[in-house]
Amino acid sequence: MMKPEIVKENRRDCIAFEVQGGTRRIFSPPWKTSMALASLCVFTLLLPTLSPAVVELPAILSNGMVLQRDATNAIWGMANPGEVVTVKLGKAKIKAQADNKGKWQARLPPMPAGGPHELTVIGQNTVTLSDVWVGEVWLCSGQSNMQITLKSYRNHADVMADITTADFPQIRAYNPPPVGSQTSWTPCSPKTAADFSATAFYFGRYLHQELKVPIGLILRAIGSTYIENWVPFDALRQAPWGKKLIEMQKTREFSAAKAEFAERIMAWQAAKAEWARKKAEGTDRSPEPARPVIPPILAQYDRGLGNKFRIIPQIIPFTIRGVIWYQGEANVADEPQDEYLDKMKTLIGSWRNLWAQGDFPFYYVQLAPYRYAQDWTVLPRFWEVQAAALCIPGAAMAGTLDLGDAPDNVHPSNKREVGRRLALLALAKIYGREDVACSGPTYKSMAAEGCKLRIRFDNVYGGLTTRDGKPPAWFQVAGADKAFVEAQAEIKDDTVCAWSAAVEKPIAVRYAWHQTPGYQPGTNTPTGPTPNLTNVKGLPTLSFRTDSW
Repeated sequence: MMKPEIVKENRRDCIAFEVQGGTRRIFSPPWKTSMALASLCVFTLLLPTLSPAVVELPAILSNGMVLQRDATNAIWGMANPGEVVTVKLGKAKIKAQADNKGKWQARLPPMPAGGPHELTVIGQNTVTLSDVWVGEVWLCSGQSNMQITLKSYRNHADVMADITTADFPQIRAYNPPPVGSQTSWTPCSPKTAADFSATAFYFGRYLHQELKVPIGLILRAIGSTYIENWVPFDALRQAPWGKKLIEMQKTREFSAAKAEFAERIMAWQAAKAEWARKKAEGTDRSPEPARPVIPPILAQYDRGLGNKFRIIPQIIPFTIRGVIWYQGEANVADEPQDEYLDKMKTLIGSWRNLWAQGDFPFYYVQLAPYRYAQDWTVLPRFWEVQAAALCIPGAAMAGTLDLGDAPDNVHPSNKREVGRRLALLALAKIYGREDVACSGPTYKSMAAEGCKLRIRFDNVYGGLTTRDGKPPAWFQVAGADKAFVEAQAEIKDDTVCAWSAAVEKPIAVRYAWHQTPGYQPGTNTPTGPTPNLTNVKGLPTLSFRTDSW
């Protein structure tokens, strides 16, 4: 029973109590307060019959949303247990009954692209959503390179031009807390575009311009996150790599390292505060105290297992066309690196199971060149693992070997091309555009021809070329001694021939096998040739090696 309280309102005493839908008040003059309280007790007993339950919808089902065209769309929410709810959109009228916990779900039949529509949900109350469109809906997830906004690149003239001309009211973004600040679907305009994810904006803009349909972009990305953060815990416990992480976190060694590191962080924070105080006083000119280095055991095993996945169920089972994913920076130096492939399989499989939409597309971005570690093979080996994930049904990768601001920017600025290349994958693989090239050349086979190696490629799309008109750069060959040396290379029809006078009988070849090819340590501009082999569509060749040394 709710506890009434006497409050002052408009100079009269009243008794106020909370019920669903707002505050109810019974007014009475002071001398009748006791009588009013007695009446209130009787009124409170009647509340279950006088106060109908309110049909409620999740936040993602709101004004301005975009539903997926040509697919059944889930509409769900809460109501009284057993209550019958009617959902209307256009000519469709679907009924659903709430279960014993009040949960209900209706599935709208497929509709073509268009709008605006009005969606109505009727139970004991009526909820009406306006400005509803039907088009293409994509989930945009990962870490900071997906999260980072257009305004983060506003110093680039072309980005500012894209913001000021971003008048696309049929492109809608949904980016709710805890990461975003949009509590509803936000139409794209010159006033709102700056807060859109840069990668998602360019992806959505290209699709919208090519398909001429509304585009819905659901952003669920958090910076500095591991792939393990995005996997449901049930799936983690079933995966061998997940079991290993869970068991390691239970060890005394792990707990002791975590406790010790926490103490070191507290001491560092105190030292940093003292340093800042003395610096403000002018009594300390020393450098800022360095943050403690994370112990190896924590760096390898202290993963917030599944802790970011919690923001994914908020949008399930909202119907989507597919996922674009930009992540891996946090995992690039993990050992063994090939576990990332298993983690990708677990992530994609678990999400597809939860949505129950089949093998929806999952398109991901290759990491761009960047100086991740002293070992310059760390990134190319990770590229190899990312390329191996193409074995997953419905998965595809946008190459970025030519898009890095190497070696000093982990957030390369050319998100326009990243988004476009993701959109090319969708156009070619989902939307039936046979005229669209969506991938750069990928290694197919190699054959020795005397002192040369002839390399064949898939995804040539009409021919090989170089983006600067020069001979192909960054090929290396090795003989039986396994010592790789720089090779000369030339394009022959749809193949590349590579050789070196220093290797009489080459048996292996590598291409762009370096984390920052063309850059030297301590430099921010190329000091030599950079990888330049592309197909005639301008898409870059993926890094590869034919050896396993």
